Amino acid sequence: MTILVAIVGLIESAIWPAALIWALWYFRDDIKLLAARIEEASPTGGIKLKPSQAEKQIGIETDDKGLTTPATLGVTPNRTPAMLKMEELIKRDLDAAVTNGVIRDGDRLSYTISSMAVKSLENHFLKIYMHIFGTQIEGLRLLRERGGVSVSEARAHFSALKAANPQFYGVYGYDDWVGYLLNAGMIEVADDNIRITELGEDFLLFLHARNLRTDKAG
Repeated sequence: MTILVAIVGLIESAIWPAALIWALWYFRDDIKLLAARIEEASPTGGIKLKPSQAEKQIGIETDDKGLTTPATLGVTPNRTPAMLKMEELIKRDLDAAVTNGVIRDGDRLSYTISSMAVKSLENHFLKIYMHIFGTQIEGLRLLRERGGVSVSEARAHFSALKAANPQFYGVYGYDDWVGYLLNAGMIEVADDNIRITELGEDFLLFLHARNLRTDKAG
């Protein structure tokens, strides 16, 4: 709805003629769509638009500024067509889950929240996977197997890695290597010990479930 907001704003405001001519040409296709949706125009410049078909289906109303407003509480305004399509797919999935007995009708909210949590974790893990080194993944595995290591052991381990591949690591140091895992929430340091976190455990499960390579560079 951003373009519609811009168009209505230009129409309702007093702008220079040259700018108006340019705007009418630039938004010519959108103006045609907008004109077809005008339901009412007041002498003061107010414009009321008819809701689009997609907005009708999910109960969204359009105000006189071209902004979508929720007809019921809990609906996020100004959603894009792609978002609307995704919402429809989610609704279908929920209906199918109820129909197939996967969840009860009253469990739709908790099921949706759980699904959102899984998706959020997946997005977080994918971002981590894009930048993590193979040696850091192996380090997480060692922490899981051993239950943790001392900081001195971790430093010695990294020194051996850097000595074996000095060209790759260059000025990259231990604090950088461990710091990435720490900042990503994969590990925690307490009382001179480094341990894998629950998030780190889930990250390793994610790699296995997605069958992602763990022998990455680094």
